[in-house]
Amino acid sequence: MISRSRLSILIIMAWLVLMIYLAHYSFRVFNVLTYDEMQLMPDNVEPVIVDNLVNKYIGTSNETTLVVVVKLNSNSTMGIKDHLNYVNSIIREVDAPNITITDLLTVYNDAYTIYNETINNVTAEIINNETGSVWSLYWSLNNECSSIIRLNREYYSMVYNLSNDISGKFNATIDYAQLLYYEIEDYYLEKYPNASLTTLFYLTTKDYEIKYGRYDNYINELANRTLTQLISNIGNGPSPYKLVSENITGILLMNYEYIIQQEYPGINIGNITGYAYDVLLNNDINYTDLRIAVLIGPNTDMKLLRLLLIQEYINDTSTILTPYIYQLTCSNDTSVVNTVLNEIRSSVTNALMQEHPPPSILDLPDNLTQKFLNDTYTVAFISLPSNYEDTIYDLLTKKDWVYPVSTDVILYELQEMVTNDVNIIDKTTAASCS
Repeated sequence: MISRSRLSILIIMAWLVLMIYLAHYSFRVFNVLTYDEMQLMPDNVEPVIVDNLVNKYIGTSNETTLVVVVKLNSNSTMGIKDHLNYVNSIIREVDAPNITITDLLTVYNDAYTIYNETINNVTAEIINNETGSVWSLYWSLNNECSSIIRLNREYYSMVYNLSNDISGKFNATIDYAQLLYYEIEDYYLEKYPNASLTTLFYLTTKDYEIKYGRYDNYINELANRTLTQLISNIGNGPSPYKLVSENITGILLMNYEYIIQQEYPGINIGNITGYAYDVLLNNDINYTDLRIAVLIGPNTDMKLLRLLLIQEYINDTSTILTPYIYQLTCSNDTSVVNTVLNEIRSSVTNALMQEHPPPSILDLPDNLTQKFLNDTYTVAFISLPSNYEDTIYDLLTKKDWVYPVSTDVILYELQEMVTNDVNIIDKTTAASCS
């Protein structure tokens, strides 16, 4: 068994070996230690952010740079902009030579103003280019609309007049036939063989004029043609049997159709609408306009007219104007052009802003630190002679939401202290302990 003295000697020797080993590797720990205060401190505290901002936007200056951190106070009714206005007013009250202040909200507002001007200029150029096209489309649509409405009225007026005239003459023919048969009974049968067809038709025509008094010229022509044909067929004094054996009504209707054909060459009595259509088309009327004029009906369906014109124009209209064809069609009011131009201006502006979004206050040039550009923080840079630093500092610290930070103190001395002194102390302490 190992004696107690030997065990103690072994423990001491093992401890010495371990200490020698640790001493050998002790200095390597400094390779992984961090002596940058920016890494030791949270990235959302003012000193770290101020250092970043000053390094980016101020650099080395002969003037004293006071960085003022403005923080929104949750208990205050004032906003960030109001806080900045307060800081600006304080600076204006100080009688220091060449004192200047720049706040990032002002920088953003300037950038946004330039952005808006650029968007407005591009939009204005597009609108200027499209204004002529909008007016041209407006006049084309409305001139064609007016032409179609005139055609619509002319076409359906023609159809109506033709229908009334033809149906009126047809009814007159039937009425005349009935009167003619009455006269055959009252005059011809009673007076035969001293009766004549000439007298028969004379009395019937006189009866018609007394009873109806319409289409007199037509009735005279109808009666003369029918009388001439009957005399040619059966003579002027035929027997009653021979007279009634003739299809007098059929002869009257044939003469009715003949007279109508003479008055309206080429007409098909069963297709009056087709005849009116052909008459207008043969007068060099635009086929498309006439087709639309017929389709919108006798009551002139304006909604249908607009839709048909849209269908006609849509393929030849630029994409930017296509959504406004309906507004421009048949408006009969030039103010609609200005309305459309305003709507196009708004649409173009929105499209440009979607394609080129406005500068975010969190994404200004050189990547301004986001911590100071939201609803909670912002920052202002004050350049002033060093002998005024305390004055400004004292004035600003009267408010608990203003944090003036001197770059000479917070940035230089803190960095030097942490970076240059702490690592030496650590190494000295480690060496002495080893």
